[in-house]
Amino acid sequence: MEIKAYFENISEQIESELNKSKLSIRIAVAWFTDNNLFDILYSKAEEGLLIELVVNEDAINRKKMDEFNR
Repeated sequence: MEIKAYFENISEQIESELNKSKLSIRIAVAWFTDNNLFDILYSKAEEGLLIELVVNEDAINRKKMDEFNR
């Protein structure tokens, strides 16, 4: 797996990589608040991919917990 750093169009780069996924997706971030990226993860889960999302347990992420749990 090639590792690259991106400093522009970061969301678009992440979206592109998520859309390429065929088996599973693992994400570990402090905060996950991007609804568009979340919708992509949800769609991938509906396709049968294993999605693992590790986030910080705090007020920011608790607001999204209902969405994370779907």
